[in-house]
Amino acid sequence: MATTETTTWYTGTIWYGVDYSPTWPGWVVGAANTQTNDSDFANDAFQSFWNNQYEAAPTGDPSVPVNNKSNYRNDLDTISSYGFNLIRLYNWNMARGTSSTSNVGLDHINFLDYANTAGLKVVVPISDYFLGDDQYAWNNQVLTDYDFTSAPADIQNDFTLFIASITDPATSQIHSAIHSISIGNEGDIGQGISGTTASNFLARTIWWIVNLHAQINGTGTGPDGNPVVNGATPIIPLSATFSNADQGGSNGSWFQCVIDGVTANQTTPNGCALGSTFATAVTGLSTADSTYGGYYYNSTNISQVSTVSPFSNTLASTVALYDSGASPWPGAQFNVPLLLMEVFTPNRTDFPTPSDQATAALGQAQSLETYLTTNNGGTANSTTNLMGYNYFEFNDEQTVKLTGLYQYTSTSNNAQTGTTSLYYGTFPDYTFPVYSLSATPGSGGTGTLIGSLQTIFSGTT
Repeated sequence: MATTETTTWYTGTIWYGVDYSPTWPGWVVGAANTQTNDSDFANDAFQSFWNNQYEAAPTGDPSVPVNNKSNYRNDLDTISSYGFNLIRLYNWNMARGTSSTSNVGLDHINFLDYANTAGLKVVVPISDYFLGDDQYAWNNQVLTDYDFTSAPADIQNDFTLFIASITDPATSQIHSAIHSISIGNEGDIGQGISGTTASNFLARTIWWIVNLHAQINGTGTGPDGNPVVNGATPIIPLSATFSNADQGGSNGSWFQCVIDGVTANQTTPNGCALGSTFATAVTGLSTADSTYGGYYYNSTNISQVSTVSPFSNTLASTVALYDSGASPWPGAQFNVPLLLMEVFTPNRTDFPTPSDQATAALGQAQSLETYLTTNNGGTANSTTNLMGYNYFEFNDEQTVKLTGLYQYTSTSNNAQTGTTSLYYGTFPDYTFPVYSLSATPGSGGTGTLIGSLQTIFSGTT
């Protein structure tokens, strides 16, 4: 059972991550059959953001990226150079790099290779689209069990494409840059899946977890009929990422729902945008796979910081609730680690002065570091299940979310995507601006926020 008292704590690497979705000023999701049809930038079409030089598409990849000469911003090296060891992504179009005759998508391999070179691990997402009711996703189909064939044919195909897209052609194993796979992002508050019922959302989330684990970690033949990719080791962890809207309510947590399952007509956790009750019962992960504790971790997006001086936060108190299993939230003591998938602040314009946001952000990091130190996090003597936290995010999102470690300057140089092959067609060449970035100032306008964060989590002064 998921709610048994924790007897062991997380003793592995502490992860210091950055949420990465580069975009540019004025960016919007584009129309169908364009390079901005999705928000996936970790592919060869957008090398000019993350790479340090042009890399040709891997052998056998029908996509044709463009050599943009010296126009490579090298975001991955920037992130790595400040001591971060993890990147969390938001979208991953597994069809990129496929064709009508090949389902092996290779368009992300150069990104993963360069992340490896930079010493970074990557949290790869199963995007919210693949939990929703679009006709090419679940198409309103209701799951009765977690058998692979219970999913629609389109989801089964996406599953196989996804596995191929994260498999290193050089080793035939899951790429060594992969830290873990995260299912969805804040679907509990309707992010990307508005209209889907709470029961369908939960069951589909668990379907992905159960089947991905069976296809990646183990031996023999996986649920999609292909050989299991990695064998017994290394284990690729899996998670499902929720908002923290359930915190503060009396209806339990989404952590509980995934691990323990729900009954018909059970009240949904606080803040759920998918209905006030679960219409049908959903079998929990602990029943579907009793070995889940060896590969599953909980993850949430969280802020809990004041915009008023002294800009205090309650992140450490929240982690303490998780470690103790306090009621009403999280309502149980889980035997799996916790990753804070987003640690964010309000926009810097919501603070008395812009640099006050940096003060608040640094306070968040410091409170978490103090908690880790107090509880010997990441050591053999650990008494916490906190495995790390990701700063939200690398750069500002136009005028929508002014929280980035970097801000846009007025200088940009155009780059070309080249053409991207997909099994259902082609994304044609596209011109996009690569803006130079300016580091967000630190607390009091001194230094930089990213540099100050490095000082905190590296334990230097």
